Amino acid sequence: MINTFESVKAMKVEKVTDLSSAFSLESKNAFHIFIAPGAGADLDCGEVMQISAKPAKNNAATTVPIVVGDWNPVVLDSISASAIDLTKYDVFVSEIADY
Repeated sequence: MINTFESVKAMKVEKVTDLSSAFSLESKNAFHIFIAPGAGADLDCGEVMQISAKPAKNNAATTVPIVVGDWNPVVLDSISASAIDLTKYDVFVSEIADY
């Protein structure tokens, strides 16, 4: 059974600290993403950022809309290199172990 976002709880959260290359979890499990605006951020909570990432059922990375300041329901396998400016935004991911 595939979980809907409403049934997924952030049980294991990791901060993304490097996007010099594509990011994926060491476990290779899929994840949800949370982007928090920091100092100098161009977008506020509730606004939409478009990032390059690979959704779990896609064959390749594509442009994915992400709401800033909220856990997003999209299920990702990876975030592309340099997809998010980590000097302006804090990025967190929550592993989906049973996806």
